[in-house]
Amino acid sequence: MNERGFSLFLVLMILSLSSMLFIHFLVLYENEKRFLEMEQDQYRMEQLIFNGVVEIQKQIDEVEQVTLMKGELSYLEGVVKYEIEGSNSNMEIILEVITIRSRQKRVKYNYDKNTKNISGWIEGNI
Repeated sequence: MNERGFSLFLVLMILSLSSMLFIHFLVLYENEKRFLEMEQDQYRMEQLIFNGVVEIQKQIDEVEQVTLMKGELSYLEGVVKYEIEGSNSNMEIILEVITIRSRQKRVKYNYDKNTKNISGWIEGNI
């Protein structure tokens, strides 16, 4: 069976196929790992936005008259910068969220202090 080098050829073919399969699985693993990191960043960003909205609503409800208010909220996962403009009841709020990995997202929405409703939610390039 080994007279014409068939065993060497078979071993080389099996080795090359197993190497290609290993490389393929390694690439899949790296892609899944990157995707997981992106999803975790997206979750952190959504959590920062939610925490920022809740905290800003508390601040607005404590103050009687809001015409212009700027500030920054710091969390372990990142920073939420905010700017509030508007009249006593209807306000326009702009949030800029920056995670610890330097990912950014901007959110703009309207808040009615009397009814405590959020409307006109816009995410992205504002």
